Amino acid sequence: VIGKAESLATYTFGWRECYVEKIDDLPARMTEIKPTIIFGVPRVFEKAYARVQHGLKDLSPAKRRLFDWAVAAGKD
Repeated sequence: VIGKAESLATYTFGWRECYVEKIDDLPARMTEIKPTIIFGVPRVFEKAYARVQHGLKDLSPAKRRLFDWAVAAGKD
């Protein structure tokens, strides 16, 4: 159902569709395209989450607590 809605939205709302060939190119393309909404398979979001988690080790404890709070607030 989501796939049909996504493909019809390009015609209904004038959205444009963008694709990347390699998932590793996704962050650079998102910076370039600045999407409003993203449709993707779960693996795309799992890889993005893993990349964020990897970057958390470089944060200060205060920033880490802030991040954890934001994630918890989002889940609520």
